[in-house]
Amino acid sequence: MINANPSAKVRRAWFHLGLLSPRLWNIDHAPCQMWNDRAIMATMYAIAAGALAAGVIAGAIIGGIQGGAEGALVGAMLGLSIVATVFIGAWVYGAFFGLGVTAGFAIAGSLGAIQAAAFIPDVRQNDVYKGILGWSSWLNPWAWPGIALGAIWFIVDVVATLISRGELPDVEIQGRTGTISTTNSALDDALDAPGYTWGTFIWIRPGADVI
Repeated sequence: MINANPSAKVRRAWFHLGLLSPRLWNIDHAPCQMWNDRAIMATMYAIAAGALAAGVIAGAIIGGIQGGAEGALVGAMLGLSIVATVFIGAWVYGAFFGLGVTAGFAIAGSLGAIQAAAFIPDVRQNDVYKGILGWSSWLNPWAWPGIALGAIWFIVDVVATLISRGELPDVEIQGRTGTISTTNSALDDALDAPGYTWGTFIWIRPGADVI
């Protein structure tokens, strides 16, 4: 009889996130070759890829019905974001933060449901929903890379404005939407558009008519 490595058992349990549980893992002898780490990894990648593809297709269909070709593209991206939010969020909160599989999927599922509500036209135009979506982005691991890049860009902009103008840009925390807006900065002088966003950070050109 071969004793299993305890650390390997913990790593394996988190890797399959409760979705795969071969009976051979619960008996005394070593697991069957078909359930080695490589096979489990391949299975999980296949599940994730299938879920992402299904999310993109479903989103494209819903968006296409609502807004034609442009709506299909937006819907596909939203579908991708929802599935990525659930899978990545479940791992981050469940495994990385140690809250457990159930809690991880509960948190990630809630974040994904908030995004999915955007498929309903009346909901996505609602100001209360926009606020919930904005604030929940700070809790969404899928959105963290964009928020991090926005924060870096924001810091660079503040420093550049201070050096070039001897003053700080106008910064406002939008409590209604959970975003941080910047105007009258060194970097927004080069804007060709009325404004742009990066994560939860927004830059608005002075005098721009932005809704």
